Order: sequence, then structure tokens, then C-alpha cells
Amino acid sequence: MDEVDEFETTYLALRGEMTVTIMLTDADGGTDVLAVHEGLPPGLSPADNEEGGRMALAKLATLVEAKKEIEFDAKEKSNEHTKHMENAKELSGVDTMNLSAEERSRTVISSRIIEAPVGDVFDAYANPKKIVRWWGPGGFTLTTELIDLQEGGHWRFVFKGQDGTEYKNHLVFLKIERPHLFVVDHLSGPKYRGTVTFDDMGNRTRVTMYWTFENTEVFAKIKDVVTAGNEGNFDRLSDLVAELR
Repeated sequence: MDEVDEFETTYLALRGEMTVTIMLTDADGGTDVLAVHEGLPPGLSPADNEEGGRMALAKLATLVEAKKEIEFDAKEKSNEHTKHMENAKELSGVDTMNLSAEERSRTVISSRIIEAPVGDVFDAYANPKKIVRWWGPGGFTLTTELIDLQEGGHWRFVFKGQDGTEYKNHLVFLKIERPHLFVVDHLSGPKYRGTVTFDDMGNRTRVTMYWTFENTEVFAKIKDVVTAGNEGNFDRLSDLVAELR
């Protein structure tokens, strides 16, 4: 389709008619642009016209690239939103383990979908050689003093922070019901009961942790730290399961 653009100028040397033909050609995922100018005004030299054309095409290229980046960012954000909504929909099945209202007021609930079958994920908890490789928040090392991973068995270990501070821990394994339930009592401070459930989703597993603390005062002080720590736990658990598959 032919288009005619007209403009006025007060510069007498540039007055007159000029025909500009723009040809666009596909070129390996890009576009070749050829501009042919005919009938240059007497006050416009071919060299100046060519330089002006190069500047115009450079601005066009910048504009097109900026538009592509905006569209790419919008697509990425849309994909992230879709993934978040799908994950949120899957996690909507998380219940509260029939906790009372009072128990819920002092319980941190964390959940994540792990990309592995339920048997593999549960084994990362129930196998003493595996649980010691991922248990605990990121940035801490774990040294086991004693572990008897069976119902009624004890686990004594020490967390060491990046600043060298050591934290002694003592817990008891209360219930190990393969492959859907894993319950511990954390006897050293802060005291809590940790219940973990495993929902079979085919080749994926929804893991939900319920950390119920001894009172609301302790819960209020450390809930944010525990929530962040649980996310670190999930990261390490996911990495281990993926490594062992």
C-alpha cells in the first residue's frame, strides 16, 4: 500500500517534493529495511540525507528492541503468575490436621510440592543417612551425636551457624507411618511438636509441615524465623531428592 506523508518547513532550501520508498524483507528472524530517496530538495546533500536515514533507522531499531523487551518481560511475568496460581491451587488442599483454634494460633504451617514420588520424599525423612544431609535451615552445619531413627528413638545433634555459634538440639521420633506421616517432639528449646504429612500426587509429593510450639509467646517471637527456616529446609530437601533420583 502506498502512503504519502506531507510536512511543511520554513527552511526554503528544503522545500520541494521527495519520494521515499521503504522496502521490508524477512532475514533469518530479523528484517532488512531499505529506504530509497528520490527527488532530494536542493538544500539537502546526498551525504546529509544518507546520514539522516542511518540515524532514523537506528532509532527505529532501538524502538523495536525496547518493544520486544517489554513484551518479553510481560510474558515472563504472566508465566510466573500462572505458575504461582497453579502452585497455590495445588497447595489449597492443605488442611490444618484437625488442629483446634488454640493450637492453630501457635502453629507454623509450611507446604511445598516436591518433584518426586512420595516414597522417595518420605525416605529422605525416614532414612538416617539421608535426613542428616538436609535437615535444618540454610547456612548451618549439622553434627549428629546420636540418632536412633525409629518410633521412640532419640536424635541429638548440634547446629553450627556461620558465626560459629552452636545450638544443641534433642528430639524424639514419635510416629513414622510410611509413607504419609512423620512426627517428632523437639525437647530442647524452643519446644514444639513437628508433624509432617506427605500427599501422593503421582510423580510429585505435597509435603506439609506443622510446627506447633509450646505457647503463643514463643510462637510470636520466632514464627518469622521458623517460616524462613522451613523454606530453607524445603530447598535442601528438594535438592537431595533430585540428586538421589
